[in-house]
Amino acid sequence: MKILFLLLLLLPISLPSETHFSWEEWIKDTFLNEDFMKGLDEDVVINDGTGLIDIQAPYRALNGANVPITISTKSRDILKYILIVDENPTPCCAIFEFDNMPAYVETNIRVNAYTYLRVLAEDRFGDVYMVTRFIKAAGGCSAPGLIDSGNPKGTITVKSPYSYPGVTNYQFWHPNYSGMQFDQLTRTEIPAEYIEKVDIEFDNSSFRYEGTIGIAENVYFNLITEKGIGTITATDSDGNIFSKQLED
Repeated sequence: MKILFLLLLLLPISLPSETHFSWEEWIKDTFLNEDFMKGLDEDVVINDGTGLIDIQAPYRALNGANVPITISTKSRDILKYILIVDENPTPCCAIFEFDNMPAYVETNIRVNAYTYLRVLAEDRFGDVYMVTRFIKAAGGCSAPGLIDSGNPKGTITVKSPYSYPGVTNYQFWHPNYSGMQFDQLTRTEIPAEYIEKVDIEFDNSSFRYEGTIGIAENVYFNLITEKGIGTITATDSDGNIFSKQLED
């Protein structure tokens, strides 16, 4: 009897198909109905982007309210990134679109708990790829603001070159309140107010950002952009518009 029992343990067991987990199905079920994911068809096939798309982020962030990340690719055909922070209150954090420029962006985000960062990348042929990276951080969406930088809200500064030749730093001085913070004096909730859209336009190329409360205070975008005359326009969730003209 014992021998029969042991033989039964060795037999392959086929689990019901319902137990099979698919990240592709999870993405579709969780996010594709949101307005933020507009442009992705419900029948989209999500391919493994390992080796094609890269996310750089600290494994353990020192400050969950200001986590630096870099998204890049080896492909010249990538046009769009969608950044998802699984455990944030609004997981769909940002959309980055690149027109006639390298799909490279460094930025700073809020991370509310230990989570996966997930990037969906779309190329000019409509193919979609996904990569993930685990990060340890906490409390980023409810953390109080930093000490006043001295820059008026809506100030836009540009520095070039920045981290290395060819990369330009575009910084937007704005508190980017998430709606989860409290005034330290009155102990009342601070309403959400954050940069919602950014357009950086040159004669031959452009960058567009659309985001939610997942971006950090005084958000920046480090990009590989062309030189010359251009326009920067940022719009926050209250409808305030901030702009800057770029000269040669």
